[in-house]
Amino acid sequence: MTKVVIDKVRKVYPNGTEALSPSSLDIAHGEFIVLVGPSGCGKSTLLRMIAGLEEITDGTISIGDRVVNDLDPAERDIAMVFQNYALYPHMSVYQNMAYGLKNRGRSKPDIETAVSKAAKLLHIEEFLHRRPSQLSGGQRQRVAMGRAIVRDPSLFLFDEPLSNLDAKLRNQMRIEIRKLQRELDVTSIYVTHDQIEAMTMADKIAVLNTGRIEQIGTPSEIYHKPASIFVASFMGAPPMNILDGKYNGNGGVEVADLGQLTIDHALKTTGKVQVGIRPENVEIRTEASQNTVAIKIDFLEELGAGRLLHTMIGSTPFIAHLDNEHPIDSDNIFAHLPPQALHLFDAETGQRV
Repeated sequence: MTKVVIDKVRKVYPNGTEALSPSSLDIAHGEFIVLVGPSGCGKSTLLRMIAGLEEITDGTISIGDRVVNDLDPAERDIAMVFQNYALYPHMSVYQNMAYGLKNRGRSKPDIETAVSKAAKLLHIEEFLHRRPSQLSGGQRQRVAMGRAIVRDPSLFLFDEPLSNLDAKLRNQMRIEIRKLQRELDVTSIYVTHDQIEAMTMADKIAVLNTGRIEQIGTPSEIYHKPASIFVASFMGAPPMNILDGKYNGNGGVEVADLGQLTIDHALKTTGKVQVGIRPENVEIRTEASQNTVAIKIDFLEELGAGRLLHTMIGSTPFIAHLDNEHPIDSDNIFAHLPPQALHLFDAETGQRV
């Protein structure tokens, strides 16, 4: 049973730059956790510290029952899949997959059994005698995964493994990686900047921003109850609409160019807030009522399975996600913001209130 405990881990480089603030994270056995955030947020730094490729400034990392701070990568019983595949170009697929086992002194029959099993699992048996240059990007990624699988590690680490693939292949590989991880029941940590990858693959997501973990939760929790403006804006495509407002203390929020919005819960404080609503929760109506604002359609973006209506509320861009059957009358149209769909954030701290 392999659990991972990250306890107040911090990374400071010699020039004084803090790449990761003290961060804690518990990962259960067999769990697939995704570290997601923009470039430079600290997610890859955290992954590299778990792998032993970066020194830890403060805190401890435990894999299973061992604190691994001072262990070399080879001693941590991990396997890592990289963005650039890291395959040896002069070796065949079989040799690439067998290389690590050969270095560990495994017998030839054991190596053949492990490689054959992994190749069958990944549907790459017919490629075992080819070289990486003779494979497509998706096939190379399968080989990189096969090289990790044959080691039978206690922990998988994935560092943006799909970023070099085209959109269609990324979708396919997402499903395959998740299915494979469940079949193998191996604890896995996956780094990506793609929030769709995070939402579709994870048991649990850790959202990072400027070197700190903003929120940890299931995909549903992260999406429906974002802990901050950053999480609300980063997780979701298109992102959450955000409007400036002021809570008046009697169940309403004053929003410029919209008037008073009714909300369905009382707040403990008054003052400036930011009001958020997901595009799919915006209702388009033909009559004015409570929590509506007259809008002008700037652009309709066709998605095939739906449409995005782009407009402005005052000087703020605003998006509504509509289905294809929704009638649009551009001369008489209102956006309705249901009270139960509104998210409120402190205007100063950005935290959910």
